[in-house]
Amino acid sequence: MIFPFAVSSYSNDLYGLSIVLAFTTIVTIGFIYELGKNALKIESRQSLILDKLNKIKIITL
Repeated sequence: MIFPFAVSSYSNDLYGLSIVLAFTTIVTIGFIYELGKNALKIESRQSLILDKLNKIKIITL
């Protein structure tokens, strides 16, 4: 969505700029919403190994 705006920057006017800013704002708000809901949290191997080690320490105590 932003690439065509950048390519045709000489022929864009205030309307084109407002559309790109609106699009960027909506995408940013959506990204912040997903971060708030922890929808982007991905379990990595390192965190899984640390969780297993913590459980082992708790059991041995």
